[in-house]
Amino acid sequence: MKAIIDNIECQRDSPRFRQVLEENEKDLDTLEGKLEKVVKQCNQMVAAGKQFNQEQEQLIHILWDLAGYFGNDTNVQSALNRMLAALGEAAKYHTILVDQAARAVTKNLASFIKNFYRI
Repeated sequence: MKAIIDNIECQRDSPRFRQVLEENEKDLDTLEGKLEKVVKQCNQMVAAGKQFNQEQEQLIHILWDLAGYFGNDTNVQSALNRMLAALGEAAKYHTILVDQAARAVTKNLASFIKNFYRI
């Protein structure tokens, strides 16, 4: 995006100034459209991430129930507990990732577009 508008041209309000101003306005419109696409895609990603987290938590609960079934078999129960620990850790970090994406990208960028970009 070229942001060069000569001060002398501004003062003259010449046809060249009008042309450069129009080009910059078009660039801003293009940028706004691209930023809105980023926000929309990030919102979809956050929604999909939340759905994934819910499904993963259901899997953890089902595996926890399965581990209880093998209460007498320490080898199977030990293997399931290790898998549950790994899945729980992954779920925790994935939840943090989705939350950070929602706050850092979606919320802040949408706020920027709304408050600072549209003057």
